[in-house]
Amino acid sequence: SNFILGVVHVDLCKSRIMGLLQRVSSCVCLLLLLSSAALSQLTLTPSSISVTEGSDITLQCGEVNEQFDVKIFFKDDMPKPIDQSRLSSEVEGGMRVFTYTAVEAEENGAMIVCSVLDDTNPTAPVPLTVWFSKLTLQGSSPFSVEENSDLTIYVTLDSNPMENVTVTLDPMPSGYTIDAATSNVSVTFTTVERSDVGSYTLTATNDFTSGSVSFEINVLYPPAFTTPSGDTTVVLPVGQDATLSCVAEGNPEPTISPLNNNVTFTNGQYQFTEPTSTDSGVYGCRASSSSVGYVDTFYTVYFAEPPSCTISNPSVEVQVVMDGDDKFVLSWDFTDSTNGALTTFTLVVTDGSEEMIRQDVAAPSEGNTASTIVELPQAIVPGTTYVFTITGEVCLGLEPFQHSYTAPDNTDPTSSTTIPSGALSVHVAANGLPGLFLCLAFLLSSAHM
Repeated sequence: SNFILGVVHVDLCKSRIMGLLQRVSSCVCLLLLLSSAALSQLTLTPSSISVTEGSDITLQCGEVNEQFDVKIFFKDDMPKPIDQSRLSSEVEGGMRVFTYTAVEAEENGAMIVCSVLDDTNPTAPVPLTVWFSKLTLQGSSPFSVEENSDLTIYVTLDSNPMENVTVTLDPMPSGYTIDAATSNVSVTFTTVERSDVGSYTLTATNDFTSGSVSFEINVLYPPAFTTPSGDTTVVLPVGQDATLSCVAEGNPEPTISPLNNNVTFTNGQYQFTEPTSTDSGVYGCRASSSSVGYVDTFYTVYFAEPPSCTISNPSVEVQVVMDGDDKFVLSWDFTDSTNGALTTFTLVVTDGSEEMIRQDVAAPSEGNTASTIVELPQAIVPGTTYVFTITGEVCLGLEPFQHSYTAPDNTDPTSSTTIPSGALSVHVAANGLPGLFLCLAFLLSSAHM
């Protein structure tokens, strides 16, 4: 009896298990049917997308029930997997709406699909076209070039579309050319000048969008002294502390060093403490750059007691030129205690109201009398006082020396003669007939100012 009861119990269990399996099978079938129904309703819109790089795109996938896991992706992960960090979705009116932000140029050509569950039965792919224009420098900015040389910068162009691409440069230097016939773009700067240093932007524009790349140009040029601007002679007082500065510019910035090690040199300056006449000499500076060379400049220094120069005994002769501009012949005596520093005088001539002439006069290497001819821009005007101001280029403690001459009111401008200052003159008439003209008295006065 126990055996019979056990068999009956087992049969009842089998019957219950089979019933349970039939119910589970029915549920699975129902789920599959529902899934199939959902899949049959799954669509992706729009059917195609064309945007410029950096734009956002919006797609709709459904009508689906929110219980299904709906997603979009790039078919076959081409040209690269979709960036989930830029993808978001929400349900609007039973439709799953996806937003994909900042589309990249590298995503051009992707096929977007939508699917549920295990990515089976995806929607028809939606092609993505991205319009873009990209420029990539070949090499690193800044680009260095020596002054007066040519520089070519190479850039890779990637554009969709590649047709009708225009490449421009801003700002535009005085001499440059752009070769943009292919994807390899080149910009050539010819005979680069210092003014070409700075930042530039190269822009490539197609029918839909544009892209740009910026770079800098660094112009290298050799050092040059600005102080002194050339070899210079100076006269300084004995016993007084003094400095001589050497300042240079260049790119790269030059290093300045002394060529005379007998005097303290700090921060580009020779420093003299209570100098004497024995400190007179030549003091040089060198500005050097490892990449573009070096340059030297020199001070010729004289230490003296002021005044180191004197001017005296001025003399003026007047040359009246028929039918031409008159002339002054001016001379004066001088001394130079440095025996070499004074090489040039500066002469300024005024007519009492404005400067007429300014000229340099060389100090003779022998003797102590300087002279020069002053050619006036016009005839001497009777009654006009002409003032001659003389200065020594490197004279220490010498005030400007002035000498004046007043033309007589009865000067005859129709003849040619030379009239020493203070002398009488007999003129010959321009028509050749002899005649005695009124004597001219030239007034000479000098003032040491």
